[in-house]
Amino acid sequence: FGRTPGCDETLQDLKVRERRLLMRRTSLERKSIAPSDLPNTTAELIKLLQTEFLSLATDSYEFGSILPKIVPDIFCYLVRLVDGGMCYPRVKFKVDLTGAFESDAPGEIQELLSREFTVDLFEFPKRARIRSEVVRLLGEGCSNWQVMERFDEPLSKAIVASSAALDSCMKELGVVDPLKIQLEPPTNFGRMRRHRNPRYSFSMKEGYIRPEL
Repeated sequence: FGRTPGCDETLQDLKVRERRLLMRRTSLERKSIAPSDLPNTTAELIKLLQTEFLSLATDSYEFGSILPKIVPDIFCYLVRLVDGGMCYPRVKFKVDLTGAFESDAPGEIQELLSREFTVDLFEFPKRARIRSEVVRLLGEGCSNWQVMERFDEPLSKAIVASSAALDSCMKELGVVDPLKIQLEPPTNFGRMRRHRNPRYSFSMKEGYIRPEL
């Protein structure tokens, strides 16, 4: 007549217990690695991490528990060209390879195996990407048409002019990076207007401290 409800409940409890025991066993096996067992070379470290990741499914509990330890901090924010335009996502995150061992590694080793990265999650705008080359050619006396002919990709006079204007704006502001961090909605971008609605309000969570970007 099939399994009784009590039998199904017992089987479900056993599965949950088995999953917890497997997670506990994996945690204990990682903690058993001493500082002296750390890899001697970067190649060995990469191989160890690859083996660790390949042995876990992307939707497994073990993978979900180890990934936050390797990448403990990640922040996504917006940047914008200094002369205006769209906002683009940029990510700053920290990679701590000692999280793969869960060992009491000395501070010196933790410092060597930890590093912060900044990655742009967008394709660099064309006028910013060709800016330095356009300015150099214009400085040599080339006309807009001659500048357009020097590039393999198709350009327009508007792109050449906007690249030169972007460089002028950077010099006026005294910056070397064409992108700036945008912490608030821009006031001079017509596509972003929802925050101007009188019913819209925003406040940071109490106790939240904005990270240094």
